[in-house]
Amino acid sequence: MTDEIFDVKRRLTKRVIVLLGSGTKNGTSINYYTEGDHEIYVMCNYSVYAKYLESLLQPNEFETHLVPIFSSMEELYPLLYMISKIGGVSIGKTKLKFIDNLKYFMKVSSLDENEDYDGDDIPINLSPGQAERPLTWDLIIVLDSDLFSQDHLLPYSVSTQQLLRFLSLQHSGSFAIVSGVQSFISSGASILSLVKFIDQSVEGQPNESQSYNHPPEPISIYDEDGVFISDNLFVNILIPLGWDSWSKIEILAKSAAHGGPQLSKSRLLSSLEEIQEFNTLYEQFLDADPIDEQAQTKLIQYMSKEEENQDSDRDLPKESSFTKTLNFHGLLKEALAETYYMS
Repeated sequence: MTDEIFDVKRRLTKRVIVLLGSGTKNGTSINYYTEGDHEIYVMCNYSVYAKYLESLLQPNEFETHLVPIFSSMEELYPLLYMISKIGGVSIGKTKLKFIDNLKYFMKVSSLDENEDYDGDDIPINLSPGQAERPLTWDLIIVLDSDLFSQDHLLPYSVSTQQLLRFLSLQHSGSFAIVSGVQSFISSGASILSLVKFIDQSVEGQPNESQSYNHPPEPISIYDEDGVFISDNLFVNILIPLGWDSWSKIEILAKSAAHGGPQLSKSRLLSSLEEIQEFNTLYEQFLDADPIDEQAQTKLIQYMSKEEENQDSDRDLPKESSFTKTLNFHGLLKEALAETYYMS
């Protein structure tokens, strides 16, 4: 690693920052690549580089994609808190892109196959919390499917997906379940190809190669020259910018298999009321200054159902099912399929 990557004044025009948690096999390091007009950072154990990451995210002329690879909520909550404090509270271009994509998906869902999307203005009514905290950058939360268990319909697995989709929607981001994460983080070309595919607004319009009217299939990733990137790199599930909603996240809970030892440890967001309760807790966490560890504990407890088993000590930290790196294998295709039908 050379000193040039620590020169914050060194700029191209676009930037991708991939963030790996403390559980990464790559140890603690920063890898740097350049691809065309993009500079690409891969931060392994990113909490060690918090100050440097903050300096990269300070307001500038860059078009930046921030791509955290989920490892645990204990790492993701502080990251989202930190980046939400950078760049002020203006709606910015991210929410505008979210609304444009939302209009597109609403329109396409009502069209016959032979009709074209003409861009007519569509009234938008967002529920409280939806896209309410847009960031200055394009956020893509990635869940590595290689960490799934074969028990992919257990409540703790489904609730994790609900939670990550909730956070993505709150911050006007995208969410993807990707296989082969370890195989692509060592290649700048692979990272850029994946980000361009996931980001539905790279070219100013949703990606036409993905259909949203049927359950998703694994999608191979190709570079700009049409060369197949990797036998292992697939987008298994994609929740693009502007597609999700609280109601779709709620529906996902119906796919969970009820029973088994994990049932007592995981909360499913089974109603809009529960989603709004969690939204209130999350906004209280984001509004605290400085960061409030008790508010973060309440978030973890809420999704681990610990708050239901506590009385006077309900605010005390307890071990959560999210405090350990999730160790799954498999795909929530069956669990998510119902949410992909546009009616």
